[in-house]
Amino acid sequence: MKLAISACLDGHNVTYSASNNNDDFVRKSLSKYFEFMHFCPELPVLGTPRETIRLVDFDGELRVISNKTIKDFTNELTTQSLHIVKQIQNDPSIYGVVLKSKSPSCGLERVKVYAKNGMSMPSNGIGVLAKELKKHFPLLPIEENNRLLDAWLRENFMMQLFAYADFEKFKSNTPNMGKLVEFHTGYKYLIMSKSTVAYKNLGNIVANRSKKEFKDVLSEYETEFKKTLQLKSSIKKTINVLEHCYGYVKDFISKDEKESFFESLDNFRNKIVPLIAPIMLLEMFAKKHDCEYILKQKFLAPYPKALALRSDLEALK
Repeated sequence: MKLAISACLDGHNVTYSASNNNDDFVRKSLSKYFEFMHFCPELPVLGTPRETIRLVDFDGELRVISNKTIKDFTNELTTQSLHIVKQIQNDPSIYGVVLKSKSPSCGLERVKVYAKNGMSMPSNGIGVLAKELKKHFPLLPIEENNRLLDAWLRENFMMQLFAYADFEKFKSNTPNMGKLVEFHTGYKYLIMSKSTVAYKNLGNIVANRSKKEFKDVLSEYETEFKKTLQLKSSIKKTINVLEHCYGYVKDFISKDEKESFFESLDNFRNKIVPLIAPIMLLEMFAKKHDCEYILKQKFLAPYPKALALRSDLEALK
């Protein structure tokens, strides 16, 4: 599996000062599970070390301008950005992108914008490359490193990333209607944790009451599934899913076990314990009573447990 990564986040000395922006999550966590395709749109255009650049508003049009020479680098950076877009398009094993935040080329949001007179403007912009990536890959998981410092956004991004990768692998392995039903069944509660509306929509697509050809069903499902992955989970939505899963084991567990589960659920709701606490209880009950339907749900382990993302109290809001 691959991720496209701003090269500076992985120790490459490609910044304007010929240094890097080493990112712990990228280097210590993501690198364990993904191979990286590195990029830096500024390096081929400006070299390193180099003059600094900024986004400048020219009557509503954002241009990338040198702070020193006032030279306009927008066209050159757009060309390099489209080259990176093509690289990603040509490599189907790339399942997501992590960008350097606040960069005039890579920043995904809240990039500073300046007026022609040099004054900072209240509005925020998006980097040249980030804009092209969002345009060409509307369903691809894309985040920036500073946002991934937020435990909630990080957990959602990793959930999205591994589910996206799962679907791409499924799609490449001679899919058919039966396999799609099996895939959807395993993801039902993860989907519900994102959106009950999407849960119903995707269920209707798989039901295929209109008897559409499989290729059309698969295409429709893919779009709706990947759009759903972009939605954020929340404490309320997650508790709803936990209660649904509990319904499959409630008739087999003791009164004390039931009380322990709902106490854990209340503590999770009140942010006293992290999500992993009720998850572990639910998983224990399902294993004890051979509830395969629940054990096969991706919701229980949407990414490697070693990432420990659900051990953080701030992982859900």
